[in-house]
Formats: sequence, C-alpha cells, structure tokens
Amino acid sequence: MRLITTLALACLAPASLASDLDLRIESSGQGSIVATPGQVISFDLIGQLSDANNEGLAGFAVDIFFSGGPLSPLATPTTAPMSSFASPAGFTNPAGFGGTASNGTLLQIGGGQNTFLNSFAPTPNGIVATGVAKGADQILGSGSLTAPTQPGTYSVNISSAAATAIAAGETGLPFWKVETAPVGDTDALIVTIPGALTAAANSVSVLTGGSVDLNLDAGSGNANRAYFLIGSITGVAPPVQIGSTFLPLVLDSYSTFTLMNRNTAPLLNNFNTLDVNGQATATLVVAPNTYPMLIGVPVHHAYVLVSPTVDFASNAETIVLAP
Repeated sequence: MRLITTLALACLAPASLASDLDLRIESSGQGSIVATPGQVISFDLIGQLSDANNEGLAGFAVDIFFSGGPLSPLATPTTAPMSSFASPAGFTNPAGFGGTASNGTLLQIGGGQNTFLNSFAPTPNGIVATGVAKGADQILGSGSLTAPTQPGTYSVNISSAAATAIAAGETGLPFWKVETAPVGDTDALIVTIPGALTAAANSVSVLTGGSVDLNLDAGSGNANRAYFLIGSITGVAPPVQIGSTFLPLVLDSYSTFTLMNRNTAPLLNNFNTLDVNGQATATLVVAPNTYPMLIGVPVHHAYVLVSPTVDFASNAETIVLAP
C-alpha cells in the first residue's frame, strides 16, 4: 500500500478540502542553476500551503525523478518541525522518510504526523507540530545529486504528490482532524551543464595564421586528472566507444597525429593534467599559409580523461579553417 493511501487512512482525512499545497525544488534558493560536470548539488524540497485556512501540514508524500541519473534517498529530518513527520515521531513508508529508490526514482518521500494521537503502538509517538507550511515556505526535505558529466539541460521533477492539512480551528481534542490538501504547482529544479570543452573562437585564418584556445572544464570533481585532447577533420559521428565512454569524433589521420605528437603544433598542451578546479587550456595554432588546401574545412576536437580509467568524454568543439 502506498504511503499516500496510508496518509488518507491514518490521518482520518474526510472528503473536505483544505488549502492547496504548492511544491518546488530549489538549490541554494534557485530554481535553475548552472553546474560543472560531476558537481555534487544540494537541493531542497519546499512546500507552502496556499492560504491560512488550516493549521498546517499534517502529512505528505511525493515522488522525485532526476533526468540526469539516479537519486539517493533524502536525509531524514532530525529537527522540528519536520522531525514530527519522520519515524518514530511520525510515520513513513517502510524505507523511511527519504523515499524508496526504484529505477532511478525516489518513491514516497515524506511522512505523516501523529494526528490521531496514537497511544497503543510504539510508533508514531510524536507531538503534532502546527503551522507547518501554513502560508509560508517550509523546507520539507533535503538531498543531493551528482551532475551528469555530459553537457545538457536536466531537471529534478516532482510527481505523484499527495498531502493532508490540519483543519482550521483544530486544537487536538480528541484528535487532530485533517483534510485533503490538493497539490497545486509543482516546480522542477533545472540543472544546466555547459560544454566541458569550449573554443575561444569558431574560426581561424589559414592565410594570415592565428591561434584559438580550447578551454577544458571537467569540474572540480575531476581535479588533477590526466586528459587527452584529440582532433578530427572527418566529423563527430559516429562516436568512438572507449569502454563505456563515447568520444564524439571520427578518427582519421589528424586524430593519429594528435595522439602520436603530444603537445606539438598545431595542437599545444593537448596531453596534460587538469588543475585543482578540473580545468586546463589547450591551443590550436595555425601558421600563416601552412594549410591552404584546408581552407573551409571544419576541425573538430574533444577530450577524454585517462586516469585512473577512461570514464569521461567531453563534447566536441568545431573550429573552421577560414581563408
């Protein structure tokens, strides 16, 4: 039986409706953040009952899904008022307040307060906290996630939410009457991972020569790891599979040159170690009138991290060899 069903039965919720419960997920107070690959991101599940026609939240249950990978259960609250929703003060699903991890989704996060004033079983045994989320934001739970290593836009989404609220004017005698609190807005947390490789310019002149910096940013979680930046003039697809990692380049003679002639023009600093922030800079150098036959050709670059294993590949960046 799902926790939301248990909430409805155990809290003795009648058919009447209380205030709407609006839910959102934020990180450091923001609903949209930019992160580096592999960064550990803390987030909060925040709720607010839409008006004061209640005496606060009685119970809630939500599922959370992250499009960028699996989530670990949220932390069990240890301080008031949310500790009243967690066992032993309150009641939760068997896996606990933080939710049950299932196929990357956290199911049945949350719990209910001891609104029926249990005295015949060991739990729940807590004192009801009133005013929770009543017309004001309340952090209902907190957790963390690891940002994906690949660039893109990801989201932490709320689904299957249900809640009850203590009815207005209730005093707890003989128990706390509760009502269904319809779920209103459910706002996701948006996580954007910029390209792990960016070029300072999208072209360089073959006739006059020049250089373009290629900026590597694999995130601080990859600090001090060795990288190998590789080139291709053939294309970016299909990618090359290295173990479970896909390098978005079609290998060709230029690839072989960049592999065999490390840190040599035209690609400087293509094999080295990232700094403490997981960053480095390589440079594509084109001498004047060196490659006139390549005017108009796009040159692609991408990198892999090679120690202790190859488990990270960047996006590809393209620089056109202009006249």
